[in-house]
Order: sequence, then C-alpha cells, then structure tokens
Amino acid sequence: MALLLTAAVGVTVSAEAGGQERTTGSGVYTDAQASRGATVFNSSCAACHAEDLSGNEMGPPLAGSPFLEYWQDLSLADLLQVMSTSMPQDNPGSLDQPQYIEIITYMLEKSGFPSGSEDLTEDALGEIVITVE
Repeated sequence: MALLLTAAVGVTVSAEAGGQERTTGSGVYTDAQASRGATVFNSSCAACHAEDLSGNEMGPPLAGSPFLEYWQDLSLADLLQVMSTSMPQDNPGSLDQPQYIEIITYMLEKSGFPSGSEDLTEDALGEIVITVE
C-alpha cells in the first residue's frame, strides 16, 4: 500500500477546467470491458492485490471503502497515471494503456459502480471523477 500511496503523492484532479465533469457513478464503462479487465487483473495483479481486490500484505485494496476513500475526488486519469508508472510492481508500465483502462473498469465494477453503454476511453479519463455517491 505504501508504494501506491507514495506514487500518488502530488496527484491532483486533472479534469480540465471547462470540460464536462462526470463521476464514476454515471455508467462510464461496459460490462464487457470490466470482464476483460477481470482477465487482465487476474493474470497481472491478483497475486499482490488478492483475487477479490481486497488487498493483502503485498498490495493495497483496489475496490471498496479503503480504495474509494483514498481516491475520492481524483480523476480516473490520475489513477491511470499512478497505475501505469508503478504497476505491476515487478515490471511497472509493462501493460498497454487499454489493459490498464480495462483493469480500472474492473475495479469500478467491484466497487459497485454501475456499467453503461459505452467503453471507457483514455480520452474520457480526465473528465471522470471518483466519487462515493
């Protein structure tokens, strides 16, 4: 958890001023995308963050209250920045951007956020704020 928290220090909300801000509660990913994210998560992340995303001695929770409290009011772009530069811990940046985004959608699903009708895209990440509604 310390690595993720340390990597996130200084991260600020990156939603552009004047851009239309959305929240994670507004259906920003599809079920199919979250399913793909589960596959990538299980092969690349589960060993350190537990299969149910609850975390363990090797990595912090990636869903639920502890995760949401930490990331509250930050954008999905902020989350992607931290993930893509520090994870997986043994080979940071080794996944491609679509894979990191799919993992994020799986994290959103496991945190109870609703799915929608369009895939989450890299272009939309800065406009979507993580909120507990």
